[in-house]
Amino acid sequence: LHALGEITAKGLGMTTVVGAQGELLGVFTDGDLRRAVDRGHDIRHVTIANIMSRNPTSVHSDALAAEALTVMENRKITALVVINEQN
Repeated sequence: LHALGEITAKGLGMTTVVGAQGELLGVFTDGDLRRAVDRGHDIRHVTIANIMSRNPTSVHSDALAAEALTVMENRKITALVVINEQN
């Protein structure tokens, strides 16, 4: 439920999921939530790891804003994860 609070608080429709070292493991989106409910998952008991999107679309922090926008337009997404050298 923490992830749902994060999505709501940020107003982006998504949150990142990171590992113990801060590395990107995936993203959890409002779409992931809808798909989980459609599949009959009890969201009070299912883990984020089981329903998040792994290997999300991302750009490196030194990418130009125009490049990021192109990626978003091509993938038809409204949010994009920006990563650094440590992912």
